[in-house]
Amino acid sequence: MAGKISLRKIWAVARTEWLKWVCNPRMIIIPVLTVFIYSYAITPLLERSEKMGEPLNLLEPLIAVGNSGMLTLIIPLVFLTLMSDFPKTDGSSLFFLSRTGRYNWLLGQILFGLMSALTFLAAIYVICTAFLMNRAFLADGWSMVVKRYDLLFPAEAGGFASELVPPNLYNQMTPFSASIQTFALLFCYLVTVLLIMLLFGQKKRRAVGFLAASGIIGFGVLFTSIKTAAMWAFPMANAIVWLHFTELYRDAVMPTEYSYIYFGVIIVLLIAANLLGAGGINAATMEETEG
Repeated sequence: MAGKISLRKIWAVARTEWLKWVCNPRMIIIPVLTVFIYSYAITPLLERSEKMGEPLNLLEPLIAVGNSGMLTLIIPLVFLTLMSDFPKTDGSSLFFLSRTGRYNWLLGQILFGLMSALTFLAAIYVICTAFLMNRAFLADGWSMVVKRYDLLFPAEAGGFASELVPPNLYNQMTPFSASIQTFALLFCYLVTVLLIMLLFGQKKRRAVGFLAASGIIGFGVLFTSIKTAAMWAFPMANAIVWLHFTELYRDAVMPTEYSYIYFGVIIVLLIAANLLGAGGINAATMEETEG
């Protein structure tokens, strides 16, 4: 197989698929999603900021987005909707498959998946940050809004806004570390579900792949909501940084290093499974999608 690999062909497949994807009319979902995110996660923090007369850290709303149980359900589901025809096998895709070979085409699809997950998360983060440019500061320290609001307004302590950036985060790590780990683990989460879709998609079972990925998200939400140890078997719990820590003590509930190992092992196994199945890919028999 090594002799058939061409980085140029892999990049050509990934670039072409990515350009078609970003030009797809379905991308209008991203601005709609960011409006919901702004109302759900950012507005409550801004209201607290205005009430205290103190600015937020620019990273805090982004950290809140990636650590919200609701949003870590919605964001992967929206991403799956945007990628519902992955791997896309229209006329040009099948042309690439016949010209580049099975393994180059498959590796190109994997690279496209990585690029799409990165683009999706970056778009959400950039748009959300744009709302706050003149209303927040950037530093590796938590704002007074996050650290002191509940103390100054005890009647509102423990409310929904308090849970957006919980003490499990601001007592255990800095905003820079929290934002980087939040982005990295959520990225791994999206890549994992994409590779599951790719595995089924190359076998002409795209709908089954979508249901399998959705089921993994759903069961992750279920077990995470009841805080059972079984939640660590699913990507969702491993992708939420604050779940790894207690509120006050340095002892981790689950070291974040274990979650990186978890995702690393699963992603490597899924890539290997996809490559093993690539021998059966045939341009003449692949399921063709619309557009």
